[in-house]
Amino acid sequence: MKKLFALLLALVLSLSLALVGCNDNSGTSGTQSKNTIKVVTPDGAPTLAIYELMHSVTNLDGHPITYKIVSDAQAVNAAILSGEADIAVMPTNVAAKLYNNGVDIKLLSVNVFGVLYMIGAEALSSPSDLVGKVVALTGQAGTPDITLRLILDRNNIEYVESETAVDGKVALRYFSGGPDVIAQLKTGKADYGVLGEPAVTGALLKTGGQIVMNLQDVWESYIGEDTFTQAGIVVKSSVYNDNGLIAALNEKLTSNLTYVYDNASTIKDTFARYESSIAINFTSEVLNRCNLRHETASQIKAKLELYYQAILDYDAKFIGGKLPDDGFYLM
Repeated sequence: MKKLFALLLALVLSLSLALVGCNDNSGTSGTQSKNTIKVVTPDGAPTLAIYELMHSVTNLDGHPITYKIVSDAQAVNAAILSGEADIAVMPTNVAAKLYNNGVDIKLLSVNVFGVLYMIGAEALSSPSDLVGKVVALTGQAGTPDITLRLILDRNNIEYVESETAVDGKVALRYFSGGPDVIAQLKTGKADYGVLGEPAVTGALLKTGGQIVMNLQDVWESYIGEDTFTQAGIVVKSSVYNDNGLIAALNEKLTSNLTYVYDNASTIKDTFARYESSIAINFTSEVLNRCNLRHETASQIKAKLELYYQAILDYDAKFIGGKLPDDGFYLM
């Protein structure tokens, strides 16, 4: 009997140790927890592209997921380069430039089809009405600047960087952020300003001005419908090599637009939780001006290439000197 008891005890201990071994996440043979996925997005309307994720998802396909709002596209760029981001929302021309410079990213989707508007006190009948006026804008050599200058060039309108109006030309004044542009409009030092939503809404409230030009509409009249592929989502190899994670990510991004409109009243407080500087209420009118969608890179590739070609013809350095090859697009 004692021998039988000893044998049973040894069996129980043996099974217990085996079970402990199976649940030990520190060993290579145990079940491993999946790596944390870090998402970085610029402060502004492009963050709406991942709002459902940010508002309601802390674990995606078994991966813990974190979110960080940074000041602007340059800060997103830095996060990709430093390894701080596995997923990032960024301008698609910046994404192409990074890829062309050898950075390990692929474009997953385009989610923002333009948030740029010109505001001012006086309506415009055509871009030529800007001659002799001062236009304030942010992002020198960035998307607002590229877009406005392409529009002016297409209309054979001369422009120059100047603090004051110049006869026969459009005077461009560059500032680091939307509040500076709004201040120029309020004081009358600028006649017009180019801003992205939601800064546009803030400017309309503070200056009493009106939207005088929808820059994406003008762009598309030159380049083609749905070609203002302004911002999208890029992923690093830690994400794009994981088919399950990509499928789960696409599922949430596909339902995001409906989720944003259904939960618009929560956006302001959620953004504040991540230290966003945005302090407006996201009404349907504001959201409509953000032109949100979710088109996978493979679906929108032809439109993207028209966008890139227009930029390439204008100034090749804005996309890294060439069109990105097929390896850039996550198929």
